[in-house]
Amino acid sequence: MRADIISLVWDSGAYRDTVRSIETYSCAKANPLFCDKSLMPEIRATGAIFDLEKRDRALQNVMAKMHDLAPALFLVNHTNSTVAHPYVENIVLTERGLVFEKMRLRGRSH
Repeated sequence: MRADIISLVWDSGAYRDTVRSIETYSCAKANPLFCDKSLMPEIRATGAIFDLEKRDRALQNVMAKMHDLAPALFLVNHTNSTVAHPYVENIVLTERGLVFEKMRLRGRSH
């Protein structure tokens, strides 16, 4: 049995498109950790559907099949912890992480 341990850090936010996460577990990747060739025509077809409701249904159908195949088992729930020294100010934490360019040391102007 072949198994991979990976960090699954994908972001559909920039594209607002769930197909990116589907492709992560498909033959579309150059060296896939999971590949079910029978799904590829359906996955590729979603890229040519411009009617939003039809595309949404097609993606839901692919996701249902992926769910049943279970290409990944999420065994660890990662939690990000952020700690700062009291001399650090302007700490801004977003969904994408810390905004380092806004951080300052107290009493320093640069």
